[in-house]
Amino acid sequence: MLTPGRTERPERSSRARSFAPAAMLIAFTLAHVALALRFPLASDESYYWEWSRRLDWGYYDQAPMIAWLIRASTALFGSSEFGVRAGVILCSSAMLWLTYLLGRRLFSERTGVAAMLLAGITPMGLAGGFIATYDVPLALFWTASLYALARATEPESAQLGSPEANALRGWLMLGIASGLGMMSKYTMALFLPCALLFLGGRPDLRKWLRRPEPYLALMAALAVAMPNIVWLARHEWASFGHLAGLTAARSGSTPLKRLGDFVGSQAGLMTPILFIGMAVAAVAGCRARSGAKGYGAWLAFCFGAPVVAFFIVLSLKAKVQANWAICGWIALSVGYAGWVWGEDGNRRRAMFAWSGIALAAFVSIMAGWPELRRTVGLRVPAKLDQSRKMYGGRELGAAIAAQVRSMADAGARPLIGAVTYDVASRMAFYAPGQPRAVCLFLGTRPNQYRYLNQASGTRLGSNVLIADHRPPDDPELAPFEAFFDRVEPVPEPVVVRVPAIYDEPVVEYYLYRCYGLKDTRVLDYGL
Repeated sequence: MLTPGRTERPERSSRARSFAPAAMLIAFTLAHVALALRFPLASDESYYWEWSRRLDWGYYDQAPMIAWLIRASTALFGSSEFGVRAGVILCSSAMLWLTYLLGRRLFSERTGVAAMLLAGITPMGLAGGFIATYDVPLALFWTASLYALARATEPESAQLGSPEANALRGWLMLGIASGLGMMSKYTMALFLPCALLFLGGRPDLRKWLRRPEPYLALMAALAVAMPNIVWLARHEWASFGHLAGLTAARSGSTPLKRLGDFVGSQAGLMTPILFIGMAVAAVAGCRARSGAKGYGAWLAFCFGAPVVAFFIVLSLKAKVQANWAICGWIALSVGYAGWVWGEDGNRRRAMFAWSGIALAAFVSIMAGWPELRRTVGLRVPAKLDQSRKMYGGRELGAAIAAQVRSMADAGARPLIGAVTYDVASRMAFYAPGQPRAVCLFLGTRPNQYRYLNQASGTRLGSNVLIADHRPPDDPELAPFEAFFDRVEPVPEPVVVRVPAIYDEPVVEYYLYRCYGLKDTRVLDYGL
């Protein structure tokens, strides 16, 4: 007979296991809230905030989910930095919890906890947890789609309840989640070829290609995404043209350099040890795809490795941004957790993984709390640090306020604007009263301001305070004189410094007082 003391140990162990994922989720969420409160908005965040002020079913650059999300969170918390980011933090927390559930469903409880840790501890997970971009809702709905697919197709012996009912619910969940993913970012379209590879790669899964459920899920996804499809059709498929432009071949760098830059960016965002470990685990998952034990590893491989490989190949043609492959690393994190802490894991794999987790935690802390770098003797030049892009909005807003007052006192109250979308939207968010801004299309690429400019109030004769990164003597400065009666450069530039982190300025803005707009064609892309 077991003693009372022995019977309590499994119960305590079970309670500890159930507490671990909840505690980890709370810790990550609190870290994201802390980071959201301490960092200014990056220019892209203020750009999406500009979208949210004019809700629509689509936007020039991308699908509409991020705008809706920001509109909802600012309605609750105001148009503040935290208000812009609150909804994204919620999405990130939901994504981490689904990652845990997915790992638990495919492998084990311990694997689920490890998968959440791997997904949240890297610089990609840390930054993605609080910065308001469309990658965050995409990651949420991609993970939700993975979980739904696992629920629909897992071996019947592992299912609880009726297999048929579980399968039907899983496919319906998949259709809705993937449709919402398409409403977040068009990268979600990669889910379809990954799913075909997954279903076609195992004999026991091929039956689904002959059954109606997957096609019903596809129809559900199209139904959810249909409002955006209609918007695209009515706007000359603008977003697809934008994506084609971003992925077009460009001169100025060799394919090998672009390849090296992209692979290096992935190793940096995931940190090198975890990057290597996940790559090795992906190969192992492909080899072990058969049998009940190989189901989870095969799913992780199919929705991870092909995504990253797609962008690796694309980098040979054009510059690929580091965040484009974020979806692939979700599945690879789950697969790596299963490879290390699953039934066939071993101590050597675990030691390597823990060293990678320790390095990732260190790099993430140094990225999120950069003031600590000097404490450990680590100095990163501003031009090499992506977090520098967070700074500058507050200082620009203060300088704008002073110049607007000065021009208003002289009887020439101005509107505000720039020749690039990022500076224009940053001005709009940080200027007192958050007025509408205008983007002048003088050599800049097309963007959402071709529609937003209509609400700026700019017309013939308007005065505009323009901010730009180029000084007056720069030969590539936009020709403001050709479109205004008079242009006065403000003598003192706005020099943004963060002395606790960087020795050199992180950004400089130059202000131009422009009087009497004489050609409104500059407000519409195509000039």
